[in-house]
Amino acid sequence: KIRESIKQTDSLLKKALGEALAPISASLELVKSSLDSHEERIHDMEEGLNGHSDRIEAIETTCTALLAENERLKNKVEDLENRSRRSNLRVVGIPEHMEGPDTVKFMTEFFEEILGKDIFPHPLIISRVHRVGPKPTADSGASSKRPRIFLVLFHAFQNKHRIITRKREQLFFRGHKVFFHEDVSAELGKKQAAFKEVKSLLYKKNVRFALIYPARLRVLHDGQTLFFETPEKARDGFQTQIKDILYFQFYLLT
Repeated sequence: KIRESIKQTDSLLKKALGEALAPISASLELVKSSLDSHEERIHDMEEGLNGHSDRIEAIETTCTALLAENERLKNKVEDLENRSRRSNLRVVGIPEHMEGPDTVKFMTEFFEEILGKDIFPHPLIISRVHRVGPKPTADSGASSKRPRIFLVLFHAFQNKHRIITRKREQLFFRGHKVFFHEDVSAELGKKQAAFKEVKSLLYKKNVRFALIYPARLRVLHDGQTLFFETPEKARDGFQTQIKDILYFQFYLLT
């Protein structure tokens, strides 16, 4: 009888425990199912992030290549633009209306008069001439009343080169001071202007130099020919190679 009672009690305890643990087991199953679902979603997200990371890396590589290509093309376009202007010359200081109706004839006579015909081995031929900018009016401000610049296109680049490389001297045309300038793009103009202070100091020191196309400074000193691509390199070069002008302070335009 005791054994039967023990068996019966054991059976009842197991049944009671089973009934008591059933809700917990069900909850645990739900938790497990939820964890499995989260694990699957996390795995999918990791795979997705890995894919996005690869795509972002590919995009960054492409962007870097495109930026380099864009810079190369921009430099190429700028170079082509400036080379297309090599036969152009800007003339500053000629009063308005002095040229009359035939600007090409006027400008041809202008160069021959102030420079002499001997500078040109053949008759000077100018293809086109026009003034740059809006025509000044009576209502224009003081700065706007300055005569507009002449833009001159020479038929032969050699004639333009003879003019721009002539012996430097102050020129006057019928009582008016005139100047010549290369016709370059705004970007190249900024690069060339950055050498202005260095050139001024070299001129005062009687050091021979030239700013060659597109924007390189060539300096002749003590039998050496030095080339500088930027004003900063020119400054460093002066500090190490041109000993007798070290005391100058080079404040370069940037």
